[in-house]
Amino acid sequence: MNTTFPDCGDNFYTRLALRTVKRAAANSYKSILNDFSLLARSLRQTNIRVTKIFVNNIHIRQECSNDCRQICMAQATQTSTSSHLPENYYNSSRADILELVPLEASTILELGCATGNLGAAIQTRQNARVTGVEYVEAVAIEARVKLAEVICADLDSFEFPWELNQFHCIIAADVLEHLKDPWAVLRNCNEVLRPGGTLIVSIPNMCHISIFEQLSLFRFDYADAGLLDRTHLRFFTHNTFREALSLTGYSRIQATPIFLQYPENLLREISTTGQLKVGAVNLDFTQPGAVNEFLTYQWLFTATKDAS
Repeated sequence: MNTTFPDCGDNFYTRLALRTVKRAAANSYKSILNDFSLLARSLRQTNIRVTKIFVNNIHIRQECSNDCRQICMAQATQTSTSSHLPENYYNSSRADILELVPLEASTILELGCATGNLGAAIQTRQNARVTGVEYVEAVAIEARVKLAEVICADLDSFEFPWELNQFHCIIAADVLEHLKDPWAVLRNCNEVLRPGGTLIVSIPNMCHISIFEQLSLFRFDYADAGLLDRTHLRFFTHNTFREALSLTGYSRIQATPIFLQYPENLLREISTTGQLKVGAVNLDFTQPGAVNEFLTYQWLFTATKDAS
C-alpha cells in the first residue's frame, strides 16, 4: 500500500515525527498516522506555538533526565508548601487564545480575565467589547483599566446577570479546573452564548507524561503552578473534557494540543522504540492517539452553541 506523507518542513522534529509515521504505517499502525502528522505540524511551529507554561520537574530515563530537568527548571515553580505565585501568573496575554477568537465577535465574555491583557489585545485587534470576570479583587482592579467591564466574583456561586444569547464568544482560559462545578459554569455559558457563538477553553491535560511519572512513584505533589497547581479542584483528559462539552450543550468540538519543547533524545527514544520509560512505568506510544495524549501539556478547545 502506498502512503502519501505531508510536507512538514525540514528540521529535526519534523523529520523525526515523519520517520515515526512511516515506520508505524509500515507496521500497519495506520490509526496513528494522523496523530504523528499533527505532532509534526505542531513541532514545526515550536517557536511560536509553545505556551510558556509552568511544569513540575520530570524525570525520564537517566540519559534524558538532565535535558528534561533543564527545560522544566527554566519554566517551573518547584513544589513547596508556600502560596507564592509566579510573577506572571495573572499577566499572560495568551496569543494562542487570541488566534481562536473570531474576528467578527463584538461581544465577548472572559471568565478568569486576570489583569485583562488578553481582553485588551482583543479590543485592540477588533471592534469588540470585552466583559471580564475575575475572582481576585486586586487583580480585577487592574483589569478594569483595560476592559469594558470587569466583575469581581466567585464563579462557583456567581449568578450570570446577562441576557440569554448575549455574547458572540466566551473564553475560559485556565479557569474551569479551579472550580467546584465546572459543568454548571459550562451550562451557564451556553445560555448566554449566542446560537452559533464560540466557546474557547484551555484545560490542563492529566494524561501528560509527568503525571504518569508521579503516580508510578506513588506521588501526586501539588505545586504553585502547572498541571498540579494546588488550587486545581477538577482534572480532565482530552476525552473527558470533550464529553463535558457535549453534555453541557456544545457541538462542533475541536481540540488543539499545546506541546512542551521536549529534548531531542526523548523524542528519539519514542521514535526508535515506540516506548518511553517514565518513572517506574513504560508508556506505549504505538496506541492510537498516544502521541497527543501523552505529550500534550494543555488542550485548547473550541466549541459552538447550536443555532436554533
